[in-house]
Amino acid sequence: MSDSHSSGRSELTPVYVVPAPRRTWLILLMASVFMNFLLLVAIGSMQTVELGPEEKFHSGDESASDKIARVNVDFTIMPPYTDRIMEILDTVEEQDDVKGILLVVNSPGGLVSDSHDIYHRLKEISESKPVWVYMKGLAASGGYYVSMGAGPQGKIYADPTTWTGSIGVIMPRYDVSELASKIGVASDSLATGPLKDTLNPLKPMTEREREVWNAIL
Repeated sequence: MSDSHSSGRSELTPVYVVPAPRRTWLILLMASVFMNFLLLVAIGSMQTVELGPEEKFHSGDESASDKIARVNVDFTIMPPYTDRIMEILDTVEEQDDVKGILLVVNSPGGLVSDSHDIYHRLKEISESKPVWVYMKGLAASGGYYVSMGAGPQGKIYADPTTWTGSIGVIMPRYDVSELASKIGVASDSLATGPLKDTLNPLKPMTEREREVWNAIL
């Protein structure tokens, strides 16, 4: 008899009762978490709205009606940074109180097409507003390229220790055709044109290929 009673009590599941004040605080806490969640969602939706480039005061007279726009190219020139710079340049060109652009370059370069787009846009703007360039520590390759957007009338300034230049100076290629022939590997590519298989490391470069790539460089 005593055994049956003890075994019955061992199978009971304990029930915890939360006092009324604690239940109130728990409800308030859950309501607060829910409201914070709604607030975060609202902030996120606001951030998706395109507000255009952010303008910050740099130096000079903050109340002046005429301004110089300082545009920083301090990144590897590639998306999404290229799109941001293009948007900034569009905004600068539209603002009548902006009388000129100071392009501050500190970049190792980047994609050719993106560099060309920025260069071309600066050339267009330089026809109506002066563009000056300040090369900081590094303005190489695409960084040099966009700097040329100042046009023939623009001025370019550089620090004594600025590294610049280096546009199209090298195109790495390895000719392993001799090694491939020793281990029985040969290139047998199917191509629809004489230059479709160019820079193939398993075959020597032809004179025609060399002429084409030297022209590109």
